[in-house]
Amino acid sequence: MKKSLVTMSGATATVLSVLALTACGGASSSADAGSTTTPAPASTSIAAPASTGQAKHETATSDAVGVSLGGAKEFSIAPAVASTAPGAVTFHVRNDGSVTHEMVVVRTDRKAGDLASGGARADESGSAGETGDMAAGARKTLTLKLPAGHYVLLCNLPGHYAGGMYTDFTVG
Repeated sequence: MKKSLVTMSGATATVLSVLALTACGGASSSADAGSTTTPAPASTSIAAPASTGQAKHETATSDAVGVSLGGAKEFSIAPAVASTAPGAVTFHVRNDGSVTHEMVVVRTDRKAGDLASGGARADESGSAGETGDMAAGARKTLTLKLPAGHYVLLCNLPGHYAGGMYTDFTVG
């Protein structure tokens, strides 16, 4: 008797599972016949920048890197990730500060805080590209072909680099 109850329970569970799947994935009614949902690909999302002003110790899963200028504090630069793969890298840059900023990408073997060239500005030798001046609230996209190596992301407007607006970034 116990054996037949177990078999019956298993059969009942199977039937209920099939009915549940059919109800969830069955033909659409006329009310939703025209609507479709396409999930966004995971590789196109851009993580929010780290709130501490420092890059998270993660690697981008695509060529897109979100960067906040002046978000955590006025003279901060915060990429959403600390590194990305070599090749075409697209920086989605937002000036979250209240004054004009820029983002310069410099390939160098020196640490981000060691680029001052006798003054308050950083040495931009090895510059791979930059956004140019960005007013408060502005957004720009900067796409660069970057080989593997160490880079510094910085703002070199007067007083900004000296104020700590720089961070190390790795490609590779």
